[in-house]
Amino acid sequence: MDDIKLTESKIFMQVANRLPITIVKGKGTYVWDDKGNKYLDFICGIATNLLGHADKGLAKTIGNQAKKLIHVSNIFYSEPQILLGKLLLQSASMDKIWFCNSGAEANEAAIKLARKWGKINKNGASEIIVAKNAFHGRTIATISATDNENYKNNFKPLLPGFKFVEFNSIEHIKKMTSIKTVAIMLEPIQGEGGVNTPNFGYLTEVRDWCNMNNILFILDEIQTGMGRTGLPWAHQHEDIKPDIMTTAKGLGGGLPIGGIMCTERANIFTPGDHGSTFGGNVLTCAGAYYIASRLFKKNMIDRIQQTILILDNLLDKLITKNEYIINIRGKGLLRGIEFSSDIAPKISQECIKNGLLVNPVKPNIIRLMPPLNVTSGELNKAIAIITKSTKKIIKDIEEEK
Repeated sequence: MDDIKLTESKIFMQVANRLPITIVKGKGTYVWDDKGNKYLDFICGIATNLLGHADKGLAKTIGNQAKKLIHVSNIFYSEPQILLGKLLLQSASMDKIWFCNSGAEANEAAIKLARKWGKINKNGASEIIVAKNAFHGRTIATISATDNENYKNNFKPLLPGFKFVEFNSIEHIKKMTSIKTVAIMLEPIQGEGGVNTPNFGYLTEVRDWCNMNNILFILDEIQTGMGRTGLPWAHQHEDIKPDIMTTAKGLGGGLPIGGIMCTERANIFTPGDHGSTFGGNVLTCAGAYYIASRLFKKNMIDRIQQTILILDNLLDKLITKNEYIINIRGKGLLRGIEFSSDIAPKISQECIKNGLLVNPVKPNIIRLMPPLNVTSGELNKAIAIITKSTKKIIKDIEEEK
């Protein structure tokens, strides 16, 4: 399309700062723009394309399902929805599930579920403890659950009832807990917040505190789930189980789908409490079932863990050889490279010139979210590009002094 940037500016609400690249096709870990340039994609649709681009099996599944049935709504039963639900519940050892279309919708449902539970089981308790730097979506309820004023200021009054604590501090949670507290809602790793990773054992401490105080534990696994950290769900590294868990992003392998799971203890929704016209759509559930069926096989999880070891080794060498890199954040295939100054946007732009797409999630942090079937060769190439790009930006900065 001629002058797509100009056309977009005329017809679209300007809610996103797009990169000046028009992607026209993809294959595996690579994408191509309309000028024929090829890029390694370590943004991956913001951690959604778990099996990369144009996966043949996923494309075939979508095509076959589209020829039979695309959508019927939740007025009726559909097989793909049930198959997917059973598989996800088994992977997480949860009891009940409901599907929606996005992560924000899943978190909205979790907030509603917790508040109804508090009304029934805890004398009307409705406050939810959430972490600073968290990101749970951009709806009114979910921006109310973040402390980022850039997301909130223009949309007040917001939904009351959220108490903010420092991430990775059980003591702050204990201090903020009251008889009004119904739930604690956290991400196992804060992706949008800067790939902030808590100490091992933090989630266990929160789980224990919830047990002691009759509080629901909600985990937002939208970015960390579906194998991205090396296990089906990130909280499984600590061998705990939440009362409520949300999922989306990688669940559909690029298709728009989200979900909320809960234990029997938290299962208090009744008909009419919640709903969605497109939630559990037949087509997206069929695609997500294909993704989950491949992902949760032991040989696939084993392969992801082997890939993570390769990336860990490469990142260890990267930080050792580069004095401007001060920390490697995250876990598995959700990683953040932290620089000593606010050069992440410049390094991201230089990476693009060298054929790599990465996300400057913070001024001093670039985020890596490759597909889970990324190869060792692609990882080596990506780290080489990051190394080259960092050296170029540092050289330019030093020459400007």
